[in-house]
This record gives sequence, C-alpha cells and structure tokens, in this order.
Amino acid sequence: MGAKRNRRMLSQALADGDPVSLRRNLWRAPRSTGFVVGLGERWVVLHLLDRVTLDGWAVIRLDTVGEVEALGHHHLGARALRLRHEDPADLGVDLGATRDLLADLAERFPLVEVHTEALDPDRPATGRPVRLGPRRVHLLDIDADAVWDHAPRRFAYDDITRLGVGGRIAEALHDLGGYPPVPS
Repeated sequence: MGAKRNRRMLSQALADGDPVSLRRNLWRAPRSTGFVVGLGERWVVLHLLDRVTLDGWAVIRLDTVGEVEALGHHHLGARALRLRHEDPADLGVDLGATRDLLADLAERFPLVEVHTEALDPDRPATGRPVRLGPRRVHLLDIDADAVWDHAPRRFAYDDITRLGVGGRIAEALHDLGGYPPVPS
C-alpha cells in the first residue's frame, strides 16, 4: 500500500470512528489494532483495542505503516465498546516534532514506552523521560519487576518508531514502582 492510500484510510477511520489494523513495514514489528484518534504529518495515534477492551495508546510513525486494514463498524471490538458505552479518546498531544510529542506524553502519563523497532524489534524501553535534548531523549528505565534503573538511556528522536502510554502493564509498573527516585 502507498503512503497516500494509508493516509486516506487513516483519515476515513478517524472520521468514521471505526477500528483499523496497521501492518508495519518493519521486520518483526507487531500489528497494531485500534481506533484512530489523532493524525498528524508524521504520526498516527491509535487508542489500542485488545480484543474487546481499550488498552492504552500507540503513537506510530507514519513512514513505518505498510498497510491499513479497515475493520469496520461491525467488528466485534467496536460492537462490544458500543454495548458498554465506552468511547475511544483522543490524547490531545502535539503530533509535530518528536521532542514536543514526548514532552506532552510525559506530562500526561507517568511512564512512556519508547520503541526503536528498526534497531531492536524485540525490546521497547519503558520509563520516564528525564531530559529532552535537541536530538535525543534521556529515558530512565523501569524493568519488568518495577525496579528503576540507576542511569538513563539515550534514544535519538529519529530512531523512535513508536511510543506507547496508558496501557494496563505500564499502569501496573507505575503502581508498583512509583515515580523514579530523586538523585541525592
């Protein structure tokens, strides 16, 4: 699929409120299913659909989207949400520069997942942005046991292919690990 067709389909899904499934053009990048709640020049925001429940948001770089599949109004997840009167929600974040996007996400959520799938498709970093430099973010990681790392890692903005916030796992990590320790 072409970038113009993908953008058209994403715009239509945003207008209609129907779910989509995104196949990525990155090796081993997972398929993402959800509702388009934001669309910028460089990023698309999905309120993620986990079968029949909403589970956080993914902000996906548009140039990594290979194909958009419209799932339609009658998709099981869409019908289940309507039955429960649950609506996908827009994040209301700046979809311009990656630095501004990360600043908005960090202001609204305690943890941010940073994916650099073109470099490492297996391991997103989950943590708290502690510095937003001109070319890279410094992220203090929290591990799968909800233990904070001692020093931040750096990720170049140009390497970031996807960001995630507000999912159940991230919420559990924050509930268990709290905010990062203040350096003494």
